[in-house]
Amino acid sequence: MRRTNIYLGDVQHKRLKAMGKKMGLKVSEIIRRMIDEGLKRFERAASR
Repeated sequence: MRRTNIYLGDVQHKRLKAMGKKMGLKVSEIIRRMIDEGLKRFERAASR
């Protein structure tokens, strides 16, 4: 796994923290999952 720094807006960070609290996950894990889902969608669209 590689370390990557990103900048989030205040609202984005607040929403991710709230989501993490509800799901019992760290913000970093939620971001990784969202990136994976976005990549899957992109790859499906690109293969059409």
